[in-house]
Amino acid sequence: MDLPLVQIEETEFQVEVLEAPPIVVQVLESEIEISEAEAEVSVAVVNPPPISIEIQEETTQVVEASSEEVIIVEPSSVGMQGPPGEPADLIITDHLAGEALGGHRGVIVGSDNKLYYADQSNPAHFNRVLGITTGAAAQDNPASVRVGGKMTEPSWNWDLDKFIYLGTNGLLTQTPPAAGFLLEMGWPINSTTILVDIKLPVLLA
Repeated sequence: MDLPLVQIEETEFQVEVLEAPPIVVQVLESEIEISEAEAEVSVAVVNPPPISIEIQEETTQVVEASSEEVIIVEPSSVGMQGPPGEPADLIITDHLAGEALGGHRGVIVGSDNKLYYADQSNPAHFNRVLGITTGAAAQDNPASVRVGGKMTEPSWNWDLDKFIYLGTNGLLTQTPPAAGFLLEMGWPINSTTILVDIKLPVLLA
């Protein structure tokens, strides 16, 4: 039986397929069916420049060929997709506290890459709010900040009909401010749990 030849890229260089499993060897837009049931594909370069070829089935594997020979392992099959995993916990822990911080307070990232209380009355804090602290942190210690997702605090007593906004000194409030900037931090799921979902700030007149 004649051995199939596969043209590489857009040149006249060809490779000779010596052994092949039942897969498709594809080089750019040209395909050739291989029918031999072997564990791997052995390709000898007929006109030897450095070349590359692709094996494509469910997945693609690119193999660089030497000037003499290349061995191409058969690509593994793709199994059934498993169930979706749990959503990522949207908490950031790679900043230090620039001052002593209390828990469940809005914070900004300062120019020193440290965290400080966010304040909606301070124009310098516009568009710099990172999220809400999950607990207290001493100055220059790592702080944990939730930037999205659920947050619970037993002492809260939120009105379920109102959004939650950034107030002064990092405090959260359900009273929209009249000056400074308006920043929605999320909304209550129940009286003690909020969904942190920080919106774009709005500058107030």
